Amino acid sequence: MNQSNKKLIEHLVDSMIIKNAEVAKILEKVDRKYYCPSSPYYDSPQSIGHGATISAPHMHAWAL
Repeated sequence: MNQSNKKLIEHLVDSMIIKNAEVAKILEKVDRKYYCPSSPYYDSPQSIGHGATISAPHMHAWAL
């Protein structure tokens, strides 16, 4: 499990999901801890309440 947003982004870069340094920089500026009440650094969708979820970080990376 990743312990921080920085570690999560490093994992996505090491896994070659993020291939662009600019995308990594952008994702480092948006910390999931502000949107996910628990387990923000798992690379999986997380509940954000009211029956809604935030997508897995790798999905955001692919979209960028």
